[in-house]
Amino acid sequence: MNLIVAADFLHGEPNMREQDFQALSRHLEQLLERYRASQQQCSALQARVTELENEREDLKHRNEVARDRVEAIITRLKALDTSS
Repeated sequence: MNLIVAADFLHGEPNMREQDFQALSRHLEQLLERYRASQQQCSALQARVTELENEREDLKHRNEVARDRVEAIITRLKALDTSS
């Protein structure tokens, strides 16, 4: 054991392996935080996709109803035109 390591050990300072472990532990915690944030973001995006899909279906239905009404009006106008 060299003098610096021995002095660190005597003063209660962590040795290199302990420092490496602490750095690795901090890095792992940061990765876990990023993972959790990504999971939350993914859940929010999935909810938004579902919301947009529902809105799209509603708009498609409204468009079909409007198209049917316009076609009915056109048919009635043609019938009036031919009867005149």
